[in-house]
Amino acid sequence: MQGQSLSGTSFTSLKQLQEHIDAYVNAYNEKADPFVWTKKKVRQRRFTGRRIT
Repeated sequence: MQGQSLSGTSFTSLKQLQEHIDAYVNAYNEKADPFVWTKKKVRQRRFTGRRIT
């Protein structure tokens, strides 16, 4: 949010900041898509020829 909405802005009151944040959240929620978590496949490495202590 800081990089998308708050960067380079200044506010004279706490109420003004709150209104700006509320407007950002409402606009973001209107166009938001569901987030899908993904995980890369982890491959196991064999320890042939190595000594593990």
